[in-house]
Amino acid sequence: MARLTTLLFAMWLGVTVSTVVDLEKRIFGGEECGPKERQYHVQLITTDMDRQQFLCGGSLISDRWILTAGHCFKPGGTFTAYIGVHHAFPVGIKDPPKIFNDGKIHDLMLLKLPEAVVGFKPVQPPDCQHRPKIGAVVQVAGHGRSKLGPNNEKLPSSSDTLQCADMNIADCQGRIHEHWFCYRARSMDTGGGDSGGGVVYRDRIYGVHVRGHPTHAFAAPATSMDLCYPPYLKWIKDTIKGRRDSVNRFKKTQLLHLEDSHRDGVTVSTVVDLEKRIFGGEECGAKERLYHVKVISTDLDRQRFRCGGSLISDRWILTAGHCFKPGRTFTAYIGVHPGPPRVVRITEKPKIFNDGKIHDLMLLNLPEAVGIKPVQLPDCQHRPTM
Repeated sequence: MARLTTLLFAMWLGVTVSTVVDLEKRIFGGEECGPKERQYHVQLITTDMDRQQFLCGGSLISDRWILTAGHCFKPGGTFTAYIGVHHAFPVGIKDPPKIFNDGKIHDLMLLKLPEAVVGFKPVQPPDCQHRPKIGAVVQVAGHGRSKLGPNNEKLPSSSDTLQCADMNIADCQGRIHEHWFCYRARSMDTGGGDSGGGVVYRDRIYGVHVRGHPTHAFAAPATSMDLCYPPYLKWIKDTIKGRRDSVNRFKKTQLLHLEDSHRDGVTVSTVVDLEKRIFGGEECGAKERLYHVKVISTDLDRQRFRCGGSLISDRWILTAGHCFKPGRTFTAYIGVHPGPPRVVRITEKPKIFNDGKIHDLMLLNLPEAVGIKPVQLPDCQHRPTM
């Protein structure tokens, strides 16, 4: 089949994710999937707290479970799954997502449907004794970006129909803790909106698409989580069967999402009567908010995202949970105002408030104490009132 083309209009819809089963040709340089192809493909729409919507793909791997990419999760958001994507019907996801975590976050997520769906055959699991080798043709699919600029720039666009593409397994290096495989094609590619989709070979799912080049088509191989990595496959099987183990205990405390990699990120700062100084505001005074911290997260594609935070002790920064991006690194700029700032790399895992549900609060531990006066904690007996 043809090579895989990027799918999703990631600029505003987020990431379309679908399984790769001989559909690459239909993303950048792909074509519409046949009416009987990829019946297990699921279109996922996440609606965040600001009612913005983001698109991903996924695959039915049983009559109750969807496999997709972990970064499609948005803290505080809701999932709607469109089952039978060729003639889709919506299903609201009610249970919390399950994201693979062995002490580090991996980009795999399972979503449980409220009831079994009938009439849709799930994709077959991988046969890891006969996995695709270098040069083998795999298929990907999605609804995302399909238009290119004169220099192969990925332009904002989307598809009303599921697009398929074929790509060839290529050699690549994965991240230190994640297990990947890669694929590319001369005339086809994936985009941000393809995240979460299945990578399929001989009608079996071997991967979950997680990323391609962020701005240009054909510039780098696309990457997929490798489902033949034994801990991933065991986690999927155990989760579907309802078993609990050290990985299956979805540690939401580390999980706050990773927003759309094509957005500018979210600037978060403590609210201390400074709203007036953002839109229509003014520069803070030289002695104001010395505890303010600029937090920069850098993703795997070396894109940078900015948040704010506050020193609440000589070792701890308080910020928003949604500033956490799985797989990214944090750098804190201490004493950013009035400057010059001290640059500190965050090496410990973030702490995110979790009482069974994710809340949008995160603490970052500095590697050593800093000599800046922290902001005072609230006096809740005299909290501000309307």
